[in-house]
Amino acid sequence: KREITKLLEMNPTTARLILPDGSTKNVDVSELKVGDQLQVLNGDQVPIDGVILSGSTSIDESSINGESIPKEKSKGDVVFGSTINGTGTFTMKVTKENKDTVFSKILQLVNQNQDNQTKAASIIQKFEPKYVTVVLIAIPLFMLLAPFLLDWTWSQSVYRGLVLLVAASPCALAAATVSATLSTTSNLAKKGVLSKGSSYLSQLADIKAIAFDKTGTLTKGKPEVTNYYFADSVNEENMIDIVVAL
Repeated sequence: KREITKLLEMNPTTARLILPDGSTKNVDVSELKVGDQLQVLNGDQVPIDGVILSGSTSIDESSINGESIPKEKSKGDVVFGSTINGTGTFTMKVTKENKDTVFSKILQLVNQNQDNQTKAASIIQKFEPKYVTVVLIAIPLFMLLAPFLLDWTWSQSVYRGLVLLVAASPCALAAATVSATLSTTSNLAKKGVLSKGSSYLSQLADIKAIAFDKTGTLTKGKPEVTNYYFADSVNEENMIDIVVAL
């Protein structure tokens, strides 16, 4: 829930609506309709999906596609809600309602993740009611018959029956798979990885090969110098000073 809340915080809440007289008014994103015209200033979050009517800019779309390099946008280009506008100011026309934006679909996907159970969790969920019924019938019978069959006192029979009831509790079965998958989903979300459901996570052990479509979804796009080499004819200290100065 905490990770989903963080995603929700990325969802735009207000927009700068252009009124018929040319002035602007801040409105809630949920009030926007298809065809409305908006103004997006530099540094603003694009409030909703739409198309640019005028102006040009560069937009950081990493929240949508993982690409760290801002993408140049101009008249006629599509923009997506929750992305970050760069240095330019532009006007745009709304093409989708708030519930139908790309980012909203991502949020819906994450919320549905909790309903998409693993195969093991589904089996346990079906098996658990029958297991509980058997336990609730068997243990009272055990308490009643133990004094006669095992020569226990009634207090011993009740005490040991309650111990058996606690030990046979089905809660551990249900919690074992659910907690594991939810923990995995949460940790992946912290690292910017969204899964379509717990059932898909359980299939990772069977994967033989993975095909990735672009490097932007795998890396942060921020290269770091890990080592360096200089030709023998180059003064190493001077070259390092020059590089650092740049």
